[in-house]
Amino acid sequence: MVSFGDTWEWDPGTHSWSQLQPTASPGVRHDLGLVWDSSRNKAVLFGGMQKDTAGVDGIPMQDTWEWDPTAGTWTERTTQGNKPSPRYAHSMAFAGPSRRPLSSAVGTSRLGGA
Repeated sequence: MVSFGDTWEWDPGTHSWSQLQPTASPGVRHDLGLVWDSSRNKAVLFGGMQKDTAGVDGIPMQDTWEWDPTAGTWTERTTQGNKPSPRYAHSMAFAGPSRRPLSSAVGTSRLGGA
């Protein structure tokens, strides 16, 4: 398996996809966590597995990015303090009242455990 690093946008009015070309974007990856933050109208991405060469082990990621569909931009967010370990194949949810995205502890880490 090889990861992709492209960004696509779905238009529900025309039932079609458009490939976007943002100037900055998360690196090539798959099995990432992604959640919609409805309070700020942005998608939040965390982690995933970077694998850009077939036959080579991937690298679990630990970065956080935000997608702003109005501006059409990805922005990497530097986190302060503790953050989840590098992981992929994990789940994320948006905790509405607290206005915070959550990443589950269930997933796969660099060590291959849950």
